[in-house]
Amino acid sequence: RQARLLRSTELDKLNGAHVGFGWNHGDNATQKWRPQGITTLNVPWKHDEENTNDEFVKFVLVSWYGRIDKKYYNRGARISFVRLQNSTTTTTFHESNSTTEKTPIDSKTGPSYRHVLLVDQHWSPIPFLHAGGLAIDHQTNKLHVPDSRYPWNYHVRVFDIATSLYQVPSCHSERFFGYGYVLKQHSSYRVPVIPSFLSFVEPHQMLVGSYAHTCEDMSRHTDLEECRRNNENQLAWVELGKQHTPSPVVCAPFYSEMQGAAFAKDLHKSNTATTGRNVLWISSSYGGTKESHLHTVVDFDPQANCTHGQLESGDIKAFNTTTFIFPPGMEDLCIDKSARSLWSLTEFGSRIVFAVPFESLLSIEGR
Repeated sequence: RQARLLRSTELDKLNGAHVGFGWNHGDNATQKWRPQGITTLNVPWKHDEENTNDEFVKFVLVSWYGRIDKKYYNRGARISFVRLQNSTTTTTFHESNSTTEKTPIDSKTGPSYRHVLLVDQHWSPIPFLHAGGLAIDHQTNKLHVPDSRYPWNYHVRVFDIATSLYQVPSCHSERFFGYGYVLKQHSSYRVPVIPSFLSFVEPHQMLVGSYAHTCEDMSRHTDLEECRRNNENQLAWVELGKQHTPSPVVCAPFYSEMQGAAFAKDLHKSNTATTGRNVLWISSSYGGTKESHLHTVVDFDPQANCTHGQLESGDIKAFNTTTFIFPPGMEDLCIDKSARSLWSLTEFGSRIVFAVPFESLLSIEGR
């Protein structure tokens, strides 16, 4: 399948986004699936056997869930593998300033992509899986997908892209709803909060968050204090895979209707900056007609600012925050350190995927 590049007029409406794409007509218009999670993946690539240089092809991965009202819940979730870089064709570069690493995309046709169906360890689709966020462990290329279906068993499913991505034989096509490829589950682990979305902070630390609609006003998406001060709006910093795993840092309340969160430690504002600062980004949205919010929280420290599960002062607005406005339906977030960008996507209207440079999101910090 072929995506389309976002035009400069579209990028201009996205707070300095320097690259982005939209889906083909069918995927943009379908009501059977909705896009949710996002992450990036770098895959080693060689032009030929004589090329000994380490090169990588960058992919953006996006999750979609099958809609219940369209009777697609039995398909569970699928992942779009979107190839951003194509070393065999002419590429062009989209960038907002000289300090942002360039992101090449095929200048003629836009990126290509393929949908892959998620299946469990028994080769079965995972009905009702929302897959509201995605995260890649870049050391192992394992994909982490939150499973928020069962309140008695909050867990994250892990898929090994390197060893468990299979092409479906034609004789089994019907079993997998006509999908040509499936990604089989490798393992899973428990988390302490409803895992609506997630992202890696460090190789052994995951940020997990919970979506909750805590406002009485159903007509709009708002950051009113009455909506923020609800302990259902949780984030948790969870250590993974260590022999003596420390207790997770669970913290609340944050924003209502959180759709994604990403946390960067010691982030430098630009390539020339000599000191770094902690930055917490949170996306929040509700409905297909109400504007979305991207909240930038500077100098946040979960260890210091959360005590016994409670946010210091009880209100995230007491911190150094700036809120940016985005189109309706903004979803998951992903930090792309190599390109110094924050990736996100929308699920309603003209469904788009885009990256905003750190500099654009930090240029007015503290206002």
